[in-house]
Amino acid sequence: VMGAAFALVVAGFVQPSPAGMVAARPEVRGVARITRHPVLMGFGLWGLAHLLLTSVYAAELAFFGGFAIFAVVGCEHQDQRKLAASESYRAFHAATPFLPFSSPGFVRGLVEMPLPVAIAAGIALAWALRTYAHAWLSG
Repeated sequence: VMGAAFALVVAGFVQPSPAGMVAARPEVRGVARITRHPVLMGFGLWGLAHLLLTSVYAAELAFFGGFAIFAVVGCEHQDQRKLAASESYRAFHAATPFLPFSSPGFVRGLVEMPLPVAIAAGIALAWALRTYAHAWLSG
């Protein structure tokens, strides 16, 4: 799950989304076939993966659960704001999935990635952080 989360974040930065702060061309390709909010959903997957493995401490539940909740609520808010402000965003919204990997076309999105290296970089980043920095970061 962490490899997928980091791959979404890296791919979201490589291929900017029309849902982002700086609007890109509303084209459905690559990571947009997986989710229209790759960076936020990547962070949400990160929080969800950690939430499933946490203990019962309230601080851990709030911290990791907060990432997952922020991703869903933030993406929904961003969609509503963009739908009200942009006519071209409506077609992009209708053609792309909200939740990652929830569309049958997500496999095509993996093939169409602008830089397939984004997937490898995301997985490598997840592995490197887990191997070399996780113990230091988590205390």
